[in-house]
Amino acid sequence: MSETRVPVAAHQTVTASAALYGTTTEEVARFVETLLAARSVREIYLIDNSRGEHRADRFAGPRVHYIRPGRNIGYGRGHNVALDKSILVSKYHLVANLDTYFESAGVDALAEYMDTHPTVGAVTPRIINQDGSLQKLPRLLPRPLDVIGRRFFPKAAWAQERSRQYEMSTCNFDEEMDVAFLSGSFMFLRCDALKDVGIFDRRYFLYGEDLDLSRRLAARYRTVYLPHVAVTHDWKRSNHTTTVGTLRAVRAMTTYFNKWGWSRDIERDAINKRILAAASRSQSFAGARSRTK
Repeated sequence: MSETRVPVAAHQTVTASAALYGTTTEEVARFVETLLAARSVREIYLIDNSRGEHRADRFAGPRVHYIRPGRNIGYGRGHNVALDKSILVSKYHLVANLDTYFESAGVDALAEYMDTHPTVGAVTPRIINQDGSLQKLPRLLPRPLDVIGRRFFPKAAWAQERSRQYEMSTCNFDEEMDVAFLSGSFMFLRCDALKDVGIFDRRYFLYGEDLDLSRRLAARYRTVYLPHVAVTHDWKRSNHTTTVGTLRAVRAMTTYFNKWGWSRDIERDAINKRILAAASRSQSFAGARSRTK
């Protein structure tokens, strides 16, 4: 890792990280170039979990730090390598996948939003598929039957109804609103909030770590969906299509519910109730405002 430091301008308030595994040099180059072009970004951390040789070290420099743990330490633990460093020196931190496509100006817009909303601990943008359709990633905190139904009984009427509630389908995703669960594919985080609630729980290897962190943040801060910033996510959903992915996802959710509770979870219910109430108020106001124009 390069330890060279360059002078930091006042507007460079964002650090960013990506966990690399099976990625191409071209994907890394696109990600790095986009972030370096953002006015607000000061440093980027590339955590390479790959087992074989990777040439991403060609990007290492004063503002790009390439780190190889020597083994696959997992998604959240990989980002923690960066977070351990960045939360001490940065105001905001972006956790993002290399399969996301976004504009430099979008990163700056998220930083500007956080500057003017000090009670917000994390934000997520509108995340879309390559065809422009919405990925329903901002959600409530799940109950066990929400997860079981979506994974093992996706065509059952009861599971589809639970999924609609879990995905906040009655809300207007064209409007800003509070959400409880932010996808780890693109999380924009306030570092002071992370100092308060902690970083990714190291008990998770892959899947579930974003839900766990979202929950801890939502318990103490506003966690917000912002539709005016868009990110394209080339979502592979390997946890649904491979046996290994399915087993990892089941293990992650077992870890989550063992930690927070299965049938009885008072904090989950309180957070979800607050999120839905806040979304209803903000969107009712937005609807009334649009009707008066």
